[in-house]
Amino acid sequence: RNYNRFSYRAPHYSGRAAAQQKVSALARRTSPQARDLFDLYLLYAGGHTNADLLASLPASVRDTACETALSLSYDDYTGQVVEFLEHGARTQFASIDAWNALQGTVTTLLGHD
Repeated sequence: RNYNRFSYRAPHYSGRAAAQQKVSALARRTSPQARDLFDLYLLYAGGHTNADLLASLPASVRDTACETALSLSYDDYTGQVVEFLEHGARTQFASIDAWNALQGTVTTLLGHD
């Protein structure tokens, strides 16, 4: 099934809370999901989070989330995220260069140098 939008209103859930939840998911899931990294990127791109906001999370959580983000592969991403995107979004997000940029942005947000 395709997802039709990249953003949607969730008035009960602030962008900051959503970003913190995604970082926690990256750090704590027994089976890491590329969608958590993608969602965190979209929250950043939409202006809902930044490195300063994420710095309020414990360093151990950010470090584990960063390790998890770096462990995810392009194949994980294409199978868990890209195949569900509409055609137009696939054009923007499907390439390995897009994946590398997305992964790099998120790991930088988490404090990876």
